[in-house]
Order: sequence, then C-alpha cells, then structure tokens
Amino acid sequence: MLIRFLLVAALSVVLLALETALPVTRGVLAGRFPWPQRVDDLLQRTGVLDSDVAVRLLGDWEAALQPPMRNGEHASLMERARREDAVVPLSHDLFGPDSATIGLWHPDFFLDNYGTALLLAAPFAPDRVPVVLIHGINGTPRVFTNLAPELQRAGYQPVYFFYPTGMALGSAAQQLGERLREFLGRHDVENVVVIGHSMGGLVGKGVLNQLKVAKTLPTWRVFISISAPFAGIASARYSERLPRRPSSWDDLAPSSAFLQKVQSTEFPADLGFYLFFSARSDRSIMAAFGNNDGVLTVDSMVASPVTAEARDVFGFYEDHNSILGAPLVYRRLEEVLDAELAR
Repeated sequence: MLIRFLLVAALSVVLLALETALPVTRGVLAGRFPWPQRVDDLLQRTGVLDSDVAVRLLGDWEAALQPPMRNGEHASLMERARREDAVVPLSHDLFGPDSATIGLWHPDFFLDNYGTALLLAAPFAPDRVPVVLIHGINGTPRVFTNLAPELQRAGYQPVYFFYPTGMALGSAAQQLGERLREFLGRHDVENVVVIGHSMGGLVGKGVLNQLKVAKTLPTWRVFISISAPFAGIASARYSERLPRRPSSWDDLAPSSAFLQKVQSTEFPADLGFYLFFSARSDRSIMAAFGNNDGVLTVDSMVASPVTAEARDVFGFYEDHNSILGAPLVYRRLEEVLDAELAR
C-alpha cells in the first residue's frame, strides 16, 4: 500500500508539472516516448487523473510538431494593423487555435511572418476609452469572447494585443509598449486601460520594465491583472527536463530574471493597479497544492510583492477561464474603471 501511495504521489507531481506547463505537453512527449495505458488506468482508479485533465494534457500536439505554414491574409492584416486601425471580430480565423499553436511552439516564425499588433473589436470611437486586452499562454484574443462585449456595452473600446505566446516575456512586453505608442500616436485620447489575463498580466506589468511609462505612455491610467501568476509557476523551474518548451515557460519560473524584475519594478503613482484572482477548482489533481483555480494556485497569483502595489484586490469563486465570463467580475471591473476614470 505504501509503495502504491508513493507511486501515485510521484506520478501526480509529474503530471501536474506537465499539465500546468502547457496543454500540449503530453502529446509532445507521446511523439517521442510512448505513454503507457496502464499509467492512465492507475491514475483513473486512484482519482488522480480525470477526463478533463487528460484532454488538457493531450492538446493539439500533432500540430505543435508540424512545420508552420504562412497565411498571407493573416500577415497582411497584422501588418496593416501596425499602420492603421484594423477591426477584427473574434470569430476571425486569425484568432483560431492554429494561430495559438504557431504562436506557442513557433514564435520566431510568428514574429517573422506576422509580428505583433493591436486590433480593434469595433471602429474607433473618440468618446470611448480604449481598453487593451492581453491574452495568456497558448491562447489568442478569442479568450475575451465574453468580456469584450461587456466592455463595449459599458461604453469602452476593446483593443486586442495579439502576440506569439511562446516568445520571451520581456520581448513580448517590449512589443506591447511599441504597439501602444503607435496606437496612441494615431489617437489623441485622455485615458487608456490595460487588462491582462493569466500570463498576459505579466506581459502588461512587464511594460513598466521597458519604458518610463509616466513619460512615454502618460495616458495609461489603469492596469488590471486577472488571474496572473506574479509569483511564478513552481513546475516551470523544472522546464529543462521537458524535451521541448517555449521561452515564455522559462520566464514563468519563480526565480526567473523576468519575474524578479516584474516583482521589483514599482507602479507610477498615477497608474492605478487592481488585482483580480480566481479561486475555484473541481480538479482533484491540484488539491494537494492548496487553493487553486484549476490552472494556477492562489499563492501564485497573490503571494508576490506585486500584490502590495495594488490599490485593491478582488477574489472570485470562478475558475481560471470562467472569471472572464462572470457577471460579478464585469460589475466590479466597471466600478473600478468608472471610479478611476471619473466617468
């Protein structure tokens, strides 16, 4: 019995590291090493592995191992968005899973062929405050399918930052800073808001490492992180054991140089920071690691020096993704924005 317990515990830790790392990890490993069915059977019987976890581990690993193909329409659209406003609905295949996979596993190809860009949810309206939305790892702006319409309904202008999530996070933050300067050079606005979900919160905060925001982006008034791992992800410290990994995963390790800089760089006095986090999970595999939202532990979201910089902290009984579709979150966001922007 003791041997079985130790085996299950060890396998749980390995699975957690792989699963938290990237949804495609199990598939990538399976492409090189067979995944014994008896391991799945054992974990299913002990309750360590459920169907949701298996789906997350499999991911789209076959696409991750295939050479990417350039899409001329996407390249043209992203290039145009750096010169002028480009309205792109979230249903557009630019934001589809293929783009997410290329951005995660082939970030250099993505940057060479598409670059990064800010794309609008609707034609620019001078009377609306732009709200820049930053997605997390292995994702696209489509994750904001529920949030963007609520912001529009409340009178804001959703703008999506699209970038390859496998790139180094410091470089992603630098790209975001450049795209913001281009966008604000075209539009004379009094206020700008930035909202980052998951790893996108780190990219948004990382801009402060790159620029003197008070001088370079003086209209940036509010920054809101939603379920962002400011304390890092513990399993990322073992990233060198993975047969393949993106640069962004290295930056998610708690001791990474990028995270240390993010944690130590202070916010300008006139940039209001609010921290939102999620704390609901029905996934037994993560129970041993404390309170969590099914992807990140609560500690990874709030147990860092960044939390002390927040003007307020809000926790929600939602999981890592449902927090972007919860009415209570919408109301709290609107209250924060309205108060900070004196609307």
